[in-house]
Amino acid sequence: MSSVFLTSSEMNMIGVLLVEARRKYPERSLAFFSEPARLLVKNFQAGVTCEGELRRILEVWLCVAIVPDRFIDRWDDEGGAPSRMAA
Repeated sequence: MSSVFLTSSEMNMIGVLLVEARRKYPERSLAFFSEPARLLVKNFQAGVTCEGELRRILEVWLCVAIVPDRFIDRWDDEGGAPSRMAA
């Protein structure tokens, strides 16, 4: 039976990928990166051990998580929804 635990070198590889992502999106809090960290660990345990493939998985997740925020920020910057006046 194989171990479900990651070795220190495997955790270091995942850590490097997360540091790269933090540098790319420095405005994001550390807590924001806990979900993609779990995603990378689960993928590694599922057999995705190639650093390039894990990097691609992380980039896709970040695009999905961050791009909608940019649209919302832009919408807010352009006035957002009109506010209703109190009657």
